[in-house]
Amino acid sequence: LMRRFILPANGRGLESVAVHPGLFYADGEKVLGNYPALVCRVTDCEGNLVTLHRTYLSSNGFKAKVPTPKKLMSVPDGMSINGAAIRLTSVKPVLGIAEGLETALSVMRLTGMACWSVISANGMRSFQVPAGVKEVHIYADKDISGEGERAANELHDRLTKEGIKAMVHLPPHEIPKGGK
Repeated sequence: LMRRFILPANGRGLESVAVHPGLFYADGEKVLGNYPALVCRVTDCEGNLVTLHRTYLSSNGFKAKVPTPKKLMSVPDGMSINGAAIRLTSVKPVLGIAEGLETALSVMRLTGMACWSVISANGMRSFQVPAGVKEVHIYADKDISGEGERAANELHDRLTKEGIKAMVHLPPHEIPKGGK
């Protein structure tokens, strides 16, 4: 996070994030080794733990060269990832959400606004607003497929119908040639 200049100012915003110095990585039944990893609590709308999200890293802070550097642990029976988030702060009346952890931390760093990661476009669509939140700023991923923007707009429309003030923010620049 320091290498990418997205460590939050004054260290805030990491309430649900821990670092493991050597977490084992398995690809199916095969263990490929131990890697440093960011381990994040994924909680439901009421703040109950649902699962853990892991980002495997190289020793110098890049994503590890493994088949899937970002992984969710399985969700226990009777629980669902739908509506869940990585809560980087406590519940605030004005809350930002973004797909990825790095994007959410960047929003916090640049705006000072509390922001949570909803992990994916599907997480964006299904996000459930906790009690106490009055306004949601949706920081959409701008990707070639348009999936991030579609998911953000779907959430915006649903929240507006539910009477929650919502705004979508999309990066203004075009995707660079060869970018994703």
